[in-house]
Amino acid sequence: AKTQALLAAGIAGTGTASDAVTVICPPGAASEQFGGPRSTWGARLARAVHDAVRAGCTVPGHMAQGDAR
Repeated sequence: AKTQALLAAGIAGTGTASDAVTVICPPGAASEQFGGPRSTWGARLARAVHDAVRAGCTVPGHMAQGDAR
């Protein structure tokens, strides 16, 4: 999601392939074994990350598309 949003904004920096997130739930609470982008919660998180990165790429006064900083 992050890479898709950055590339859509024209920014070639994609981060690292080892980015990871850990979600911990309380004992006894419902859990999910997988969190990839095709899972229920993973899809929600992927959309949230994509939307947040896309919004961050359009903040006035910050790095514009194609800037090499």
